[in-house]
Amino acid sequence: MKNVIARAKAALSASLGRFFYTFFNTRPALKRAALITGLYAVPTLAAALVSSAVLGGGIWALMLLALFWGMGAERAATEWDSIFSLPPLSAFAFWRWHGLEKKRFTAVLATLATGWLITASLAVLS
Repeated sequence: MKNVIARAKAALSASLGRFFYTFFNTRPALKRAALITGLYAVPTLAAALVSSAVLGGGIWALMLLALFWGMGAERAATEWDSIFSLPPLSAFAFWRWHGLEKKRFTAVLATLATGWLITASLAVLS
């Protein structure tokens, strides 16, 4: 009986892992949105218990926006400064990025905006 249960758990674990691997690797925008949701939700919930969730969520959302904007600019940069290894300012123009990178950044913007609106609406309702 234990062997059957162990095999069932292993099969379930393998199929779930295969599903999430295939689901997120073929859809990078959803992968980025899931990462943003996780990064946004945990500190915002902690801030809601301590202080104003709207202010804390807004500050955290701006920090995550800057982080992912910088990551996209780094990937979009073709010229690097030899001293500091920073992308040039022109790389931060997200409307010039490759289509896939623009789609990823749009997923980040949409997820951050949705999370902040949900946080603000819950703060207003409470």
